[in-house]
Amino acid sequence: MRVFISWSRDRSKMLALKLQELLPVFFQGVEVFVSPFIPAGKRWSNVLAEELEGADFGIACLVQETKEEKWILFEQGAIAVAGAMNANGPLACYGS
Repeated sequence: MRVFISWSRDRSKMLALKLQELLPVFFQGVEVFVSPFIPAGKRWSNVLAEELEGADFGIACLVQETKEEKWILFEQGAIAVAGAMNANGPLACYGS
């Protein structure tokens, strides 16, 4: 299963990175994508598009200051559309 984790700003990023670390511990065979790890020289927009298209599940890491960030909403919308086809959809993690 491929999981795409959306984040924006520092607190949301910390949550995303912790989930990237923990999900494979609890779910064998899960592949987690978090955008800070886009390889140097790659076009970030192409990498994100590929990862969004290939994701089986999405997690939005939301905190008070990011709950209405347009980019997170865009990414989760893309996953929701793909999820509708795969019977999986986005999950939001909200921290205060």
